[in-house]
Amino acid sequence: LIQDAADPDILWAGFWPGGLGRFDKTAGRFTIIYTHNPADPASRGAENDVVPWMVQDKENPDILWVGTQKNGLDRFDKAAETFAHYPESVSLMPQIWTLRDDGHGTLWLCGCDEHYGLVLFDKATEIFTSYRHDPGVPHSLGSDLVTDVYEDRAGAFWIGTLSGRIDKYDPQNQTIHLYQHNPAHPDSPVSLSDNVVPVIC
Repeated sequence: LIQDAADPDILWAGFWPGGLGRFDKTAGRFTIIYTHNPADPASRGAENDVVPWMVQDKENPDILWVGTQKNGLDRFDKAAETFAHYPESVSLMPQIWTLRDDGHGTLWLCGCDEHYGLVLFDKATEIFTSYRHDPGVPHSLGSDLVTDVYEDRAGAFWIGTLSGRIDKYDPQNQTIHLYQHNPAHPDSPVSLSDNVVPVIC
């Protein structure tokens, strides 16, 4: 559930299932609910109409980015009332449980699944970049079970996982530094207190 950045009287609600709903606070009701229509390619891309996550574009408030459970990423144009779909996202990350817009032209997609890792989407070029855990590469993603992403005031991105690790991603030099729970030294200032990090804020 998010409040529209351009119109504070409008709320956008994602249902499980039930599609994407537009709620008018003044009228006190849903004015429209967008669902998948197999006969209309500009309708919602999610065949089961599940909306796990959505975010309003920080650079263009007329755009909503909508995650699906099985069909990757949707781009919703509020003015045209049409959805655009990205087939490449289906192969890289069909289920999107967390979606962040960093305000610098990139979307961060998390699937909370060991098969997907972290996917970045460049809105200008429409290119997807996948980051995966590689045990042979010390500065690769610490785990493919990515749950959340948070940008701090210094511009670094913190990546939470369900496998006892937090990654700190530096966009300037594109390096990843790993933080994890150390059972031998649990009181260490660089040791996580637990193995599961579902949310960062």
